[in-house]
Amino acid sequence: MPTSAHPLFLDEWLLPLVREVQGLTPELVSEWRMQGRRYLSQTMVDHGLCTFEDLGKAIFKRYRIAYASPEFGSVDRTLLDAIPEKLCRKYGLVPTEMSSESVSVLMANPVDPDAQDQVEWASGRSAVPVFCLPSHLERLLLQLLAPDAVVYDLLQRLELNADVELLGAETEEEPDAMPGQVRAPVIRLANAIIADAVKRRASDIHVEHEEQATVVRYRIDGLLRRMMVLPRYVGAGPLVSRIKIMAGLDLAERRRPQDGRAKLKVDGTEIGLRVSTLPTRLGEKVVFRILDERVAQVPLDRLGFHGDVLRRLEALIQKEEGILLVTGPTGSGKTTTLYSVLNRRNAEDVNIVTVEDPVEYRLSGVNQVQVNERQGLTFAQVLRSLLRQDPDVIMVERSATPRPPTSPARRP
Repeated sequence: MPTSAHPLFLDEWLLPLVREVQGLTPELVSEWRMQGRRYLSQTMVDHGLCTFEDLGKAIFKRYRIAYASPEFGSVDRTLLDAIPEKLCRKYGLVPTEMSSESVSVLMANPVDPDAQDQVEWASGRSAVPVFCLPSHLERLLLQLLAPDAVVYDLLQRLELNADVELLGAETEEEPDAMPGQVRAPVIRLANAIIADAVKRRASDIHVEHEEQATVVRYRIDGLLRRMMVLPRYVGAGPLVSRIKIMAGLDLAERRRPQDGRAKLKVDGTEIGLRVSTLPTRLGEKVVFRILDERVAQVPLDRLGFHGDVLRRLEALIQKEEGILLVTGPTGSGKTTTLYSVLNRRNAEDVNIVTVEDPVEYRLSGVNQVQVNERQGLTFAQVLRSLLRQDPDVIMVERSATPRPPTSPARRP
């Protein structure tokens, strides 16, 4: 009988079917146990005592369980949407086919009831086990779940061949030295996400984590839309690390919020990114604000205003005095509207000064001031000095997301 010194095989159920195999003696079985062999099936095939086909036929005859040839090809990764990769790793299984009622699963231990129950619970379909040689199953798992393979598959789904170039100084390290294994496929994935968001005219990109996945959402026309779901081991580690490298953030700091910036060229067009990280229970949430200089050049009559509203707005911005307030939620078009107004008023005989936190777009012929409260350059101080600069038009814009105070507030 097996003991703690002679542990069970993971496919101990197979032993009664192969007792009559020539050369399989009790002494040899005990020796394999002492060597810590995990699977009896794999060990017998490796030692030439039988073929995989012989095992498959015996299993089918006894249990009516089909078997998959070692020449079985690739696996459709979309099936992981029904059976999470964590479940595949835990039980050593690979989904191969799925219908509305059932899912076929390659297993080295096809009589494992717990694994079948988990597959049925996750997929909502009945599990159809298919016997597979353990070594072949491991190769399929590596092919299916390797981070680089998953990323390449995602890149093929995006079908986006944009030319993305990171501008400015970037500290590149050897891939093996980078936290989270930031490798070339992850770099391409980050570039593809940014290029795809720019193509779709998104204002923001959100990278946020769930228990078993990382979700990428774009804010388009003021609304957040889920665009892709990544495996958590790709999104929460390598992808976030790549983003932090691009924005010049501290890779080792994961417990505090960080803010950074990056500049890229997407198909020859310069794009700015304002990057913010926020530690959450499930990992660092990252938000990009996409700063496209072309947004600042949109004519006022192309913003979609009703004709009557546009005429009233044009009359207001030509007045010599008064205040015009532009408000709204994130991504609603406040900055685009303000810059379009400035472009309409911008002329050689008009002195325009802006006070911004932060300065998102550059405007030719406009004096733009970046607020820096840490250096004492506050909105109030800038406005006091600005009134001595003989301005014709003043624009004051503050980010919709308040920044944390640089020092504790004093009690009155």
